[in-house]
Amino acid sequence: MVRSRVRGRPSSVASLLVGAVLLGVVAGCGGAPPEPPPAPARVTPEAYQQLLNTTNASLAGSWRSVASAGPYDAVGGTVATAGVSTGRAADQLAAINPPAGLDEPHAALLAGLRQLADDMSGVSGRVRTFELCATPSVMSTLSAGPGADRMREAAVKLRAAGIQWADFTGDKIPMPETRLDNGAIVNGAGRGGLGRLAITNGNATDAVLTLAQNGAPVVSIYIQQGAKAELAQISDGSYQVFYTLGVDWSGADRLFTRACRFSQFDQALAFTTTEQPDGTHYTAYDVTLQPVAGGKARTSPVDARSFPR
Repeated sequence: MVRSRVRGRPSSVASLLVGAVLLGVVAGCGGAPPEPPPAPARVTPEAYQQLLNTTNASLAGSWRSVASAGPYDAVGGTVATAGVSTGRAADQLAAINPPAGLDEPHAALLAGLRQLADDMSGVSGRVRTFELCATPSVMSTLSAGPGADRMREAAVKLRAAGIQWADFTGDKIPMPETRLDNGAIVNGAGRGGLGRLAITNGNATDAVLTLAQNGAPVVSIYIQQGAKAELAQISDGSYQVFYTLGVDWSGADRLFTRACRFSQFDQALAFTTTEQPDGTHYTAYDVTLQPVAGGKARTSPVDARSFPR
């Protein structure tokens, strides 16, 4: 038994030694983390200016594409693409180390580009929901947004540091608020019939009503919010009746540039003129563009792309 105890002691010591060795290994694994890789070498002012010139020209082209895009899907898709390009430009510039003394202007430029990319993405979403419908309101929204503001600030800081950056966003564009006179004929002045159509717009926004045949506009009239107007001299025939509601009428695009909605009366209107012993008889209708108690006319939403303009 004595021998057994003597022999057991070395085993305990050995166990302690092994434990100490293992603890040492574990402690070694938990040492200080590896140092980060060194920052890339600073580019020269000449190389930096050239890179900014190329980036600026590309982004300015994207900005002009948005400004010249058509309505609805055209401007929505264009501004979304411009936003992606702007975000990529920020990522590419973030990978370089600017010349000495330009860290702050460079950081301001990156912040402006990233905010502008976010703004463009948000505007694209607002076009999809028809909160924004055409270029005038889209450009006003972008030019007054935080991204454009930051881009202007970055341009000032870069120029103060001796680096040229053309401010492609330009000045803030006031939000357009164009309204036509109540009863103004938008198109189709060459009418020659006797038919008449009285329209009441009880909605919260202005409206344009269009008579169309085979999906093509024949005549359109502007009716202000809460007003009545009459379309006269309608030639005989059957007409589809469309109307759009919204804010800020664009004559170039023939649509409202904000809060636009599109509808069609389910039943066509037929206009006829006949000679009777007691004189000439012609068709006259009264329609309202808002729901009314006892009203019989039904309307349905219309896709913006199929609305006759």
